Amino acid sequence: MSSDQLLFNQYKEENIRLRELLHAPLKKDIKKVFATVISKNVDFYTSQIIIDKGTSDGIKFGQSVIDHQGVVGQVIASNKFTSRILLICDFAHAIPLQNLRSKIRFIAFGNGYNQDLRIEFLKDMDIQIGDILVTSGVGGIFPEGYPVATVSSINKKYNGYQEIYAHPIANFKTLRFVLILRNNSLCVKENPPGIPKSVIQVEKKRFTELMKELN
Repeated sequence: MSSDQLLFNQYKEENIRLRELLHAPLKKDIKKVFATVISKNVDFYTSQIIIDKGTSDGIKFGQSVIDHQGVVGQVIASNKFTSRILLICDFAHAIPLQNLRSKIRFIAFGNGYNQDLRIEFLKDMDIQIGDILVTSGVGGIFPEGYPVATVSSINKKYNGYQEIYAHPIANFKTLRFVLILRNNSLCVKENPPGIPKSVIQVEKKRFTELMKELN
């Protein structure tokens, strides 16, 4: 295959991905910034990417990042022209979720690059393989209602407890373009009624500890 043909195929693939991003699951009244992934820092213990947008583009610490399928991660550091994104599969990451079918809320933890998210110790909960999990909005970090993962396995443990694994909807291996959601505060419920304070506290504690490690 000639170099011209290879270049043409590359442009064609990029065009397809850009078109896909136009159909990302955005909610109304949410400002977004388009960005290209320029670097990946990924291994079993670390899952981060660098994008080509920074503070000069309105990117700020804590903003959510999605692709055309669902949630990718969140901004953990920015300079004028670039930003670092922590992927949801990173061991240090935790994200509050809601089962789209049963409306049950819980927290999912990163389990390593390209590994399924881990949800620990749910007792006698209405959750099934194939259930779609979306952001719950608890904790005020991620907007509510964005797709995150699909339940892939359920392991029964002692005294009726369950250990759940959920496969991320976003494909981190092929990640090239993303959208950063700029006005999270307009669509986040800080403390939704009926949500245990312990759930909110755990999420905020994990996030605070992560920031201390990075600074």
